[in-house]
Amino acid sequence: MRNLCIVQARMSSTRFPGKVLAPLGESTVMKVLLSRLSMSRSIQEIIVATSLDPSDDALVDHIRDQKIFRGDLLDVRSRFIELGKKYAPQNIVRITGDCPLVCHELVDKMMIVHETEGSDYTANCNINPYPKGFDIEIFRTDVLLRTDYLTGYSYDKEHVTPWMYSSGKLRVTNLEFPQHDKSRKLNFSIDTQKDLLFLNQLEIEQSVSKHTFKEIWKRIEPQI
Repeated sequence: MRNLCIVQARMSSTRFPGKVLAPLGESTVMKVLLSRLSMSRSIQEIIVATSLDPSDDALVDHIRDQKIFRGDLLDVRSRFIELGKKYAPQNIVRITGDCPLVCHELVDKMMIVHETEGSDYTANCNINPYPKGFDIEIFRTDVLLRTDYLTGYSYDKEHVTPWMYSSGKLRVTNLEFPQHDKSRKLNFSIDTQKDLLFLNQLEIEQSVSKHTFKEIWKRIEPQI
């Protein structure tokens, strides 16, 4: 397999429990995200990586037709490592479950950049990032097997990728957003009930779940 997409998700968010199953338009946050990712031409498989904790049973039940992996609740990194070993893809696309508007065209564009540059890690969320909520990270699966990647820090276990872009040991490519100064205060991810309300209002007004990032930005940018 060339490219595996892993969507990490859980129900036990501290600030907004159950947000991945919250209603978004006529669907839910998780189903909108999976539908959008399924249109990618570069991804061969999508797996939702959640935990074995009983709190995530509702998520598993909600997406029964989707491939699911259940692992450690707090050690998210271990979920990626286990899936990397099981499927042995060349690259892994990491998406978080609270970013329902992640764009398939942007994933494909970043994959081309990632492979053309021969990068170990490629992202659009670190330097002059795209608006929050369109976060995409791509990394070579063999990075997960490096002994120096396996730090004992709980932060690295929870967040998976900080070592990749900060260690200085990998070939890193950052896809920057030219209008970051204008978009930096926008948040299209879901951290709070207020964020969910914002996205649902956009869905009512502009049907954002049906459009690519370029189309969404074209509609939003004049209003900023």
